[in-house]
Amino acid sequence: MKNSKNGLFVVFEGIDKSGKTTQLNLVKEKLLKDSYKIKDSYRNIFTTFEPGDSAIGDKIRPILLNSDLHLTNLTEFLLFISDRLEHTVQFIKKKLDEKDIVIVDRFHFSTFAYQVFPAIVKIQKKEYEDDIELKRLKTLVKMDKIFGDYLFSLIEPDIIFYFYNDRYFLNKEKGYKINLEKQDRFESRGDGFLEKVMLGYKKSFCYYRNFKKKVNIITFSNGIEYNRDFICKKIYNALVN
Repeated sequence: MKNSKNGLFVVFEGIDKSGKTTQLNLVKEKLLKDSYKIKDSYRNIFTTFEPGDSAIGDKIRPILLNSDLHLTNLTEFLLFISDRLEHTVQFIKKKLDEKDIVIVDRFHFSTFAYQVFPAIVKIQKKEYEDDIELKRLKTLVKMDKIFGDYLFSLIEPDIIFYFYNDRYFLNKEKGYKINLEKQDRFESRGDGFLEKVMLGYKKSFCYYRNFKKKVNIITFSNGIEYNRDFICKKIYNALVN
């Protein structure tokens, strides 16, 4: 059941270097230019991102992305959900209640892909070091399920765009490696971790609730202009239906 809100909530998901941020800016620009296609009931268009685009997130983001800090996965998770709770309640939900369009670069599906799914895999494959780590992993998974259920009772995405960087796999098959310009905490974990994250994304869209029908795959090799027009068309269709 769709939650009670008046705006349109659009989520961009995917690993870094998949085109999310580029499309976030291009799509907003095109929507504003073609504002005549948007129903009068929608007032403004806002783009935002996680983690970091909140008062608390601005303080948390440097910690989360600092590859020199050795945080436990549970600590990472708690920092992410602290930012997301504030961002959701203080910004996203308020804008949706005011009949605005909100497009966010990453939401809770990223937390599942980057923190929760790797923890589940560790438990299943018994890759934890000791009973203390096992308890920590199980606590993370349990807390996430509670938080996820609560979060999606507040708001649900109307459309999800999952950005899939097929160039990553094509280059790997050819023996090439994508040059990641910034090596943050997650990118520095290597290709094996990123492949696990991609699998986590696929599972995330039906883990909390079944959002599969809302997911649109944006393939990197289709090109910037094609992907921009595809995304805008999906948003226009959602606005008139």
